[in-house]
Amino acid sequence: MKKIQFSNHIFEKQTINFDNNLAIIIGESGSGKTEILNTLEQGLKGKLHEFYVDEQQVDDDIYQIIYLREYFNIKESLKLGKTSPLRNSLVQNINRNIINTDNEKYQNIITKLEEIHDNFNSLLKETTFETLNKSQINNSLLLNGNLEPFSINNIIDKLLKLQIFNNDTKNIIDEDNYSHFMLRILLFNILKNTLDFNDKLRPTIILFDLPELYGTPKILHELNVWLNKLLSDSITIIIVSNNPEYLLSLKPSLISINLIKHNTINGIKNLTKIIKDAIVLFSFCESKQGVSS
Repeated sequence: MKKIQFSNHIFEKQTINFDNNLAIIIGESGSGKTEILNTLEQGLKGKLHEFYVDEQQVDDDIYQIIYLREYFNIKESLKLGKTSPLRNSLVQNINRNIINTDNEKYQNIITKLEEIHDNFNSLLKETTFETLNKSQINNSLLLNGNLEPFSINNIIDKLLKLQIFNNDTKNIIDEDNYSHFMLRILLFNILKNTLDFNDKLRPTIILFDLPELYGTPKILHELNVWLNKLLSDSITIIIVSNNPEYLLSLKPSLISINLIKHNTINGIKNLTKIIKDAIVLFSFCESKQGVSS
């Protein structure tokens, strides 16, 4: 991926440039960085008309997307809806293991579920519907129950509830009183394990809004090492930040950045040379000032 071209209600006909699978978008608070990420998510999912990757309009379901927002609720983000990557991953893994496992306990799970279904259906009819129907004045119309067959999909959709707990204390986590950064890293790890990074037909793109938010220097270093590993594995990453110091700690080969100013994205290239020239100029000014004094 070399560039993305897009328009929305704030930014018209803008271009985001990539170098080595990385696009860095930097701007002050309120400059529209998050709005750009929201547009990128929709565009990469094929839901926008004026959206192009390398001059090609994006169709539906071309990319696998991980969007790590600044503000989020982890349970809502992991909600097991019909299109949830986590739900689909759970269903596929369970079905695959039921079919391929050598463990007899898991091989018989479908048979056991069908047996439970039949027994419960009989119980429901004998204890409830027979009583209801006997009380009818006219038995030409009867009420009958029809349970949906047990399946892995139905169990996950209707019975599975996700909880987040502390592995040391075994206590359930209250999101409002826990590290926002650590919850976002947890979400990151869960989502990355639901995707196939080796899928060449549907490349993975990570959208990361303010990765430096609430992180300690040590944790940020560990995160940056992992992000750089993803870049080396040809995963595309788009990072939004308002902290230049974080970009230095990321330590990619900073060839260019995308700077937001006055609803315009300016691509700044040869960034390493600019930084070196600025350091030399600053040193020269300091030296000259010392001589004149």
